Amino acid sequence: MRRVATCLLAVLVLFAALAAATLSSSSADITSRAAFAAWATKFGKVYADDAAREAAYGRYMAAAQALEETRRRNPLARFELTARADAKPALFRNAKLAEPIRHRGNAARARRSTVGEAPSALDWRLREAVAPVPNMGQCGGACVTFVYSGIGAAINRIRGYSAELTPLSAQQPLDCDVTQECGCDEGCMLDAPYRTLAANGGAWDTAASYPYTDGSAMPHTCAERDSDMVVGGRIRGIQMLPKHSEGALVNALMENPVGVTVYSIRWDYYTGGVMTDCGSGANDNAALLVGYNDTAPTPYWIVRSNWGADWGEDGYIYISKGNNTCGITDAPFTLAMEPIPQA
Repeated sequence: MRRVATCLLAVLVLFAALAAATLSSSSADITSRAAFAAWATKFGKVYADDAAREAAYGRYMAAAQALEETRRRNPLARFELTARADAKPALFRNAKLAEPIRHRGNAARARRSTVGEAPSALDWRLREAVAPVPNMGQCGGACVTFVYSGIGAAINRIRGYSAELTPLSAQQPLDCDVTQECGCDEGCMLDAPYRTLAANGGAWDTAASYPYTDGSAMPHTCAERDSDMVVGGRIRGIQMLPKHSEGALVNALMENPVGVTVYSIRWDYYTGGVMTDCGSGANDNAALLVGYNDTAPTPYWIVRSNWGADWGEDGYIYISKGNNTCGITDAPFTLAMEPIPQA
C-alpha cells in the first residue's frame, strides 16, 4: 500500500507541476497578448483577418525578444517597440553594399589635399549643410541614393556651388539606372548612382523637380527631360576613403558630410543615446555621417538615417567612436562635385 500511495503522490505532484506550468504559460501569453493589443492600438494597427493578426503578433514577440537583448548590449542607448515591431523582415536592407565598386570617375579630386587640425567636435547641421532627414520607405537601394543626395547637396552649399542648401534627387539614379545594380528590391552598389549620373554628363536634378516616390512607381522609368526639370548639381566622381581609419574619416568629414555603410540590424528600435554594440554581420545599410563629438563621456559619431525624422533622435543616431561600432569605418566614401556651367 505504501508503494501505491507513494506512486499516487508522485503522480499528483507531477500533475500539479504541469498545471502550474500551464497556468504560468497561459498567464504569460495573456500578458503578452495584452501588451500587443495595447501596442497595436497605440500605432493604429488594423489587420485584414485573424491570420494576419496572428502573424503580426509572432513578429511582434520576436521583436520584443530582440529588443531586450539589444538593451542589454547597449546600456548607454534607449530602445522601444516602434510602429515597425510587426513588420516583415526588413525590405530596406541593402545586400549589395559588400560588393566592390568598379568606377570612381575623377575621384582623386574629390577632396582637397590638406586639412587643418581636427576640432574636438564637429556638426555640419549647425552650419546649415545637412538636408532634412529623408524617409526611404521600403526601397532598399534608396539608402545609397539618399546618401549621395545628402553629400552632393552639402558639397554644393559648402563650396559655394549653390546659393542655398538644395537637396538633390534620390529618385533619378533609381529610375535612370544604367548599371542594373541599383533598385528597390535588389539594393544598390555604392558606385551605381555615380555611373548612372555620369552617363548623363554628371547632371543631377533637384529633389523638388524629380521627387522621390518611395519605391511605389514600378517599374522605374527614367523621366523625360522637360521644362520642369532643374539641374541642381554636377557629379564628377566617387572616392572611397581608407578602410578602418578614423583619422582619415575625420579628415574627410572636416571637408563635408560623408557616406558610410553600417550594420544596422539593431537600429530598428533605437530612440536615443549612444549605440555601443551593433553586433556583427555584413553591412546592410548606408547613412550620412554629419559630425562627431570627442568631448562627450563616450565620444560618438553623429549619423543621419534615411528612415524619417520620427525614428531615433529626430532621425539621427549616435554611434560610439573608437571601435568601428556598426562597421562605420568599413567603407566610407565621399563624392566629387563641380559647379554647374552657367548658360
